[in-house]
Amino acid sequence: MLYMTRVLLQDPVILQNLVSKVSKETQTKIIKARLLIDQWRYLIAELFLKRALSLELGIPSSSLIFAADMYGKPYLMNKKRFFNLSHSHEMIVLATDDEPIGIDIEYIAPLNDLKDLIGQFTEKEQEAYFAQPEISRLNFFYDLWTYKESYLKAIGIGFGYSLQSFSIQVADGAAFLLKGIDSDTKWYFQKYEIDQTYKCAICSRKQTFPKEFQLIPFEDLICQ
Repeated sequence: MLYMTRVLLQDPVILQNLVSKVSKETQTKIIKARLLIDQWRYLIAELFLKRALSLELGIPSSSLIFAADMYGKPYLMNKKRFFNLSHSHEMIVLATDDEPIGIDIEYIAPLNDLKDLIGQFTEKEQEAYFAQPEISRLNFFYDLWTYKESYLKAIGIGFGYSLQSFSIQVADGAAFLLKGIDSDTKWYFQKYEIDQTYKCAICSRKQTFPKEFQLIPFEDLICQ
């Protein structure tokens, strides 16, 4: 399943009223975050995750028991359900499945360090990037970046490995894993066009993907 929500409000008073509803770990992140938008992202991300899993599993959100693995990736202790969450700018997205899955979303914006970021890709990926018309290169970069990050998140290590340790081919609107870190596992990719300002990609062990995102209204998350 795929879920999405937008952070539409940044109200410090409402944030303080809701902060007791999230975990101690998230509360600590909120306290350490300097910007109000980051505080809101941490708060809404957890409320969003709990609401989506509660609806999907048919249990109260208070019954969800979370833990984190050695890489810091959260998982459910009392239910076998894999999930992965990503946020960028005002958008938060979530992918769930009965097998490991990864999702990444990025807000499309000009990048001052684009040259350095491209240098983190494999030689074949860099060749593919520079083969694009100059007007299409930023768009191609975000496609490739979301595919690569979704893969790292799906195998459960985040950025524990170099981006050059695996290679993805992007062609004709599709992506293929040329060289993986976990070579014994078959992975598939799907790109989603949420709107023209975001890039989103999913990495899954399955060839079939959900057709669309289920919206969880922001208002539902703060009115509880």
